[in-house]
Amino acid sequence: MVIPKYTNLEIHPALTEEDKQKCIDIRIKVFVHEQNYPLKSEIDQYDALSQYWLATCESIDAKERVAVGTVRLYKVNAQVGKVGRMAVLSDIRGMSVGSKLICTLREAAKAQGVQSLLLEGQVDKRTFYEKVGFVVEKEDEVPYDVRADTNERVPVGTIRSVPVKNDKQVGRLGRLAVLSDARGLSVGKKLALTMLEGAKTQGIKSIVLDGQVDKRGFYEKVGFVVEDADNEPFIYYDKPHYQMWMRSIPKEKLI
Repeated sequence: MVIPKYTNLEIHPALTEEDKQKCIDIRIKVFVHEQNYPLKSEIDQYDALSQYWLATCESIDAKERVAVGTVRLYKVNAQVGKVGRMAVLSDIRGMSVGSKLICTLREAAKAQGVQSLLLEGQVDKRTFYEKVGFVVEKEDEVPYDVRADTNERVPVGTIRSVPVKNDKQVGRLGRLAVLSDARGLSVGKKLALTMLEGAKTQGIKSIVLDGQVDKRGFYEKVGFVVEDADNEPFIYYDKPHYQMWMRSIPKEKLI
């Protein structure tokens, strides 16, 4: 029978300098002493801009309440928060301290209007973060980002199509925009394909657009082409653009 060392877990915001220092002390024990990260990398520019939570328990041995875990929240913007510096002392792991810290942070973030949470997790902690609701959105050979919703849907992109004057069979694609923290998730491609499907139902057979030069590759993947390969880009609002066409919208379903 294993005799517990700690009881009566409590989690509260670290608002005082004393509690914030306890958070840092836990991080140093875990990341510097245990995981051998350099001390100079542990304190960063986000510390002064973040909110902290501190987990404490009653120690059976010391007969007093002691700090055992911490997590912080940095707001990237009003709707997106970044979870970081979550650390739990080694001798209390397995008692759900980490998951309870995340749940506490998530509820507080939601109350503040944060709609999505982002974190950069160590690879061996991936399963833990997936269990508390995060998913890997982009995975390469480099460390990955994981993200979780706070149970609300938020607008992340838009597109418009307007008819070309005097030709009801030609539409113009424009104003395709995707929020920066949603890029890389194929939002733009899905918007374009959805727009093309809608255009077909309206009898539109061709689509033209004026696309920024650095977006040419994206539009070519969707099916648009620069018809004159020797055509020089034109300047629109101080940015070089190409005119690109999809002369015949494919008849098969695109999305």
